[in-house]
Amino acid sequence: MQPHPYFQLLLHTTGELERELGERIVAREEMHLWPLSSVESLTTSSGKRFVYKVQHEPTVEPEFYARASTPLLPPCKVLQRDAQQAALLMPFLQAPTLHARNLDAAGLLERGREVLRQIAGIEGDLPLYKDLGTLEAWRAFSARTLDMLSALVRSGVFVLVGQADLDFLGQWVNSPQVLAQVDQTSQLIHGDLTTEHVFVLDDGYRVIDWQRPYRGPGEIDLVTFLESEKIPAQDFLAPAVFGLRWFLFLDWAVEAKTNLLPDIPIFDHWARNGIDHILSAAA
Repeated sequence: MQPHPYFQLLLHTTGELERELGERIVAREEMHLWPLSSVESLTTSSGKRFVYKVQHEPTVEPEFYARASTPLLPPCKVLQRDAQQAALLMPFLQAPTLHARNLDAAGLLERGREVLRQIAGIEGDLPLYKDLGTLEAWRAFSARTLDMLSALVRSGVFVLVGQADLDFLGQWVNSPQVLAQVDQTSQLIHGDLTTEHVFVLDDGYRVIDWQRPYRGPGEIDLVTFLESEKIPAQDFLAPAVFGLRWFLFLDWAVEAKTNLLPDIPIFDHWARNGIDHILSAAA
């Protein structure tokens, strides 16, 4: 394996991937890159295409593919897994995504709810990135998020968030509307369900990118799904669901700044953005 030129990732060499595939690679192209993951397209001499994905912790994707029983997932081979990262090899899906279908809001809602129903039906001893699917789990999850956020504010690392925001969030996470959503509508959720993550094949959907699935209110996924097509989710979903989706965004911002990528300054702005959306939902 060889180090990534920019980030703390180890990538398989082309020779190593050729031995794994049993044929020569004629094209190796970057599809997506950010500090915690690298995704490449591989094309072999016979014309077959694959997706090669390396991801830094935190991820449960290798374990999720291994344990999930569902036609929603494409085949996946784990090439490497240790405490720091995972490397996966999957077929390149030669099929349109729901993004390519250019659906209107009604069509997106219909398709999105069907995908959510199928995600809820995935069987197996499934690993979760985080669990907020019961009142007890939600209280522990939200308290940890707010503790990390408070520490960042007190230390001056986050300057765009103030005490009034902390006081508001402390009340909002325990509001009857939020608790009702957690208590009554929780299921397995993808955590980052966009229309480009859902492929439409002749025999049904395939859903990719299972790095960080949660258990929580199901329609959180629908907020992300609609907004990936610039559809205002607040026009169609309960305000508490909209706020919960942005609380997960806030949680990722404080987790990343605290434990994952402390040198990147953007997470203060992400936290402010998440709180502003929650304030909008509460209003």
